[in-house]
Amino acid sequence: MNTRFMRFTFLVVVLSAMSIAQAKDRSRVKGSDDTKQAITQMENELKDAAIQGNSSVSQKYLSRNYVRVYPDGSMADRDQTIADIQSKTKYSSISVSGEQVTVVGNTAVSVFQATVKGTRDGQPIDGDYRGLRTWTKEGGQWKVSAFSTTRIVNK
Repeated sequence: MNTRFMRFTFLVVVLSAMSIAQAKDRSRVKGSDDTKQAITQMENELKDAAIQGNSSVSQKYLSRNYVRVYPDGSMADRDQTIADIQSKTKYSSISVSGEQVTVVGNTAVSVFQATVKGTRDGQPIDGDYRGLRTWTKEGGQWKVSAFSTTRIVNK
């Protein structure tokens, strides 16, 4: 009888643990969908602000340790990127397509294609680009920790 009771107790514990794990998986999926939607909204805010030459959205969303890799391979930190938005880079349009957001824990990665019209340092940057932006949760808020763009040469 004692062995039967132990087996029954073990079975109840295992089934309870499985039930809790499944509930967590379901809530994680829902949270992930909510996070994807939030990241997409913030991506749109960054795009609209870039077209307007408004650096306040970048100031809001870029992390202290932010790094930017430009298509020519040059790099910029947070302050340099904000200065670029204010003076060096001017967009007349940015059309984003094919955005995919992947969320794993406190990290989200957004990959997208953008057709851009504008200038950087007075030189045209018109063309198609692939962007990859990494978001991390800092103090309960999503911040961009890295952003890289690559020119798409052949479609």
